Amino acid sequence: MTDVVLECIATARRIGGRIVLPEGEDPRIVSAARRLVDEKIAEPVVLGERGRVEAIASDSGIDLEGVIVEDPAGSDRIETYAAEYVRARPKTRPGAAARQLRKPLFYGGMMVRCGDASAMLAGAANPTSRVIKAASLTIGTSPGVQTPSSYFVMALPEGRGALLFSDCAFNVEPDAPALADIALASASSAEKVLGVTPKVAILGHTTLDGEDGPLRPLAVEAATLARDRSPDVSVEGGVDVSSALENRSNVLVFPDL
Repeated sequence: MTDVVLECIATARRIGGRIVLPEGEDPRIVSAARRLVDEKIAEPVVLGERGRVEAIASDSGIDLEGVIVEDPAGSDRIETYAAEYVRARPKTRPGAAARQLRKPLFYGGMMVRCGDASAMLAGAANPTSRVIKAASLTIGTSPGVQTPSSYFVMALPEGRGALLFSDCAFNVEPDAPALADIALASASSAEKVLGVTPKVAILGHTTLDGEDGPLRPLAVEAATLARDRSPDVSVEGGVDVSSALENRSNVLVFPDL
């Protein structure tokens, strides 16, 4: 286990939050919930049909003591969550909202929105696009951010810290404003998750003083937009990987997939 992972676990223990796991009918998730309790990392809430979750736990030899199991389909919170969902999305009918929120991903998102969970962890049994859609419709994006995105934490060997690679899973071909969104959101994530001062490089497959590559103008424009929006964040655009690492950038933003 890398230093970065250990530091994240230690931070989670200090926070003592509640984590909702909407893919509770996957044995890996039930096993993870058990570890969260045993290692005192967080309080897990596993979503799924109770009988099914209990059967999976039994078949896998997992004790559910200390694990909260909640079935969205029969929850008495549906009405409250549906009202909040409609308040945020007035064009949605209450009945349609209630039906949507009986789906675990959407129910888990509303738990976070309404303060009943600190975070939602999903993606083991659902594609990334489905998870992001549910989170966008329930939790929403951070203020000022219009583009949902993803990042990978790349732990370096020998305790040399970590890098954030973004966005390597979701936005296929973002334009300059979206790329600026991704850069600033990733910078914020680096600060919160890794505890570092973010130094962002939007890659353009060329050196700063070299000839323009096909993506360099896009990267330069995105970096300019990001700096205009957040002058305190270090953002460089149009660099290659070698230059970025030489400049000690710790957030690398890829301009397309």
